[in-house]
Amino acid sequence: MGTTVDARGKTSPAPREAGATLTIGQIARLTGVGAKAIRYYESVGLLPRPPRGVNSYRRYGQADVNRLLLLHRLRTLGTPITAARTVLDRLADETGAQCADVREELLTLLDERLRTLDEEIATLRALRGEVAGYRRAIVSCQPHPGVRYHDCMAQATPAVQTTGFPCGGESLSPSTQDDPYFNVPDIPYKEQSDEHVCCHQGSCCA
Repeated sequence: MGTTVDARGKTSPAPREAGATLTIGQIARLTGVGAKAIRYYESVGLLPRPPRGVNSYRRYGQADVNRLLLLHRLRTLGTPITAARTVLDRLADETGAQCADVREELLTLLDERLRTLDEEIATLRALRGEVAGYRRAIVSCQPHPGVRYHDCMAQATPAVQTTGFPCGGESLSPSTQDDPYFNVPDIPYKEQSDEHVCCHQGSCCA
């Protein structure tokens, strides 16, 4: 009999497949996947429904442990369930699933996941640059302490008003806009320059 490796790297004797004896609680402890999640994966077809013992309890074997460990790893990497299903379907044929075939399926799946992550990172970088530009515009504005927000907004141009702040339309320099990791430092009020446009009307500015 071989051994089973759980999610924490601990080994224990593997049960014989023909006489699967693991309960749902035991397989949950071995894999680190909760019983509720295991039932859900079974309900959507990601895991085959296990046989039941004489007491009607679910019984699992080593093949179930292997599938669940792989599924758990793919899910922690953010792989969509629909994508993970491709690999798991191959494992459904317990006698025909070759390790080399599973490897190729995994590589294809992971390459697609990397492409998706690269797209998401590019989108977040662009968004960060936009947030940094908006913050810089607001940092540069020094309204009079007694000026009301709504009065200041009323003096801004229509285009600037759409930004939600009287000087929120000020943009970064092109070189700064191209840097997605640009970080605008906090500038003490007394150290800020008076050479700026606030609300696009002098009466709003300190």
